[in-house]
Amino acid sequence: MSLLDKATIITTPTAHSNGVLHSIKGGSVADFDVVRGSAATRVNSEGLIEDVATNIPRIDYTDGTASILLEPQSTNLVTYSEDFSNASWVKLGASVVSGFDSPDGGTNAYKLVEDASAGVHLLSDSASVLNGSTNYNSIYVKPNGASWILLYDGANNERIYFDLQNKVIGTKSAGVLDYFITEMSGGWLRIGFSSVATSTSVIFRVYLAAADNVLSYTGDGVSGVYLFGAQVEAQSYATSYIPTSGAIATRLADLVTGAGDATTFNSTEGVLYAEIAALSNDGTTRIISLSDGTDTNRIHLFYYSASNGIAVNYRVNGSTVVSFTSTLTDINDFLKIAFKWQSGNFNCYVNGLSIGTNSNTTMLPLNTLNKLSFTRGDGSFPLQGKVKSVITFDTALTDEELICLTTI
Repeated sequence: MSLLDKATIITTPTAHSNGVLHSIKGGSVADFDVVRGSAATRVNSEGLIEDVATNIPRIDYTDGTASILLEPQSTNLVTYSEDFSNASWVKLGASVVSGFDSPDGGTNAYKLVEDASAGVHLLSDSASVLNGSTNYNSIYVKPNGASWILLYDGANNERIYFDLQNKVIGTKSAGVLDYFITEMSGGWLRIGFSSVATSTSVIFRVYLAAADNVLSYTGDGVSGVYLFGAQVEAQSYATSYIPTSGAIATRLADLVTGAGDATTFNSTEGVLYAEIAALSNDGTTRIISLSDGTDTNRIHLFYYSASNGIAVNYRVNGSTVVSFTSTLTDINDFLKIAFKWQSGNFNCYVNGLSIGTNSNTTMLPLNTLNKLSFTRGDGSFPLQGKVKSVITFDTALTDEELICLTTI
């Protein structure tokens, strides 16, 4: 018998339908309810951006392998995210040409082309934000003659240079809080940075640059970069692409709840396992739970407010009787975590190592656990992250089995 033969529920990014994330073991009772009141996008197995309809789970391949993508609500504040020919996008020392292969598999990318003048060569638009808010600016780019570009927030004077050929950054201003470079299919990159607004606007500029920290130069009239999918969102991290066409657009949050029943789980002994990654180390509490549908009787695996912190709580009749915490190197990396509960024998493993044991004998009442959810159990504190698998067992595994299950 293999270890997974002992599992009662196995959920992976494998099968889904409208409003349902199907588990691959446990029968229909093990399927999750999925709610997202808007369309959204994902990166499919071919590496292309793809639209996903309302309430359809998103199986995302941004990292090259499949994971269930769970994001908070976010709004793209750029009103023309793809149509760079629109008058809202100001061109200086440059022009745009349409009709090129784009990251969504279409031919709706633009090329930003420098003219032959001496000076700066740029594309610029503005978006309204709250003064003091943290905002993330991002865009899809691909070099064509030009390698260096500058992303610049003209309203707040924050900037960061990117070398597209070598996929590295150059000079950046002190107010840049975070940045990223993600490789896509077809030679495309998604790049971006975050900063704090010092006014009520963001001026999103894309400069062509001659080199790191060199903006003013004489263009050749043909070189440039391909562009697609500009996005400004009031987040401390970039989320999936939200297309716009003439107005801002909002993607609503993903909510995944409700797998299992009282016959699926064993309140007095068992294991809850997950392979997960957070979206950002931003101190947001995000939870996977086994519970009675409330916060009174439950088991939580969760990211919490400590930097790169992950924790487990076992709560009986409103009191936490077992708790383990661990600090990770980077909560944005996938980890494997398993929590075992059994009278006098509690343990938690993360990436093959025990983070704590406890000999507590206060146990949940029989048949208490009846819901596996990507929330606290009552719908609050939804998981915001990426999920490769969630597995439950109705018997306590040995330490050797837990090591095997969680070793990276």
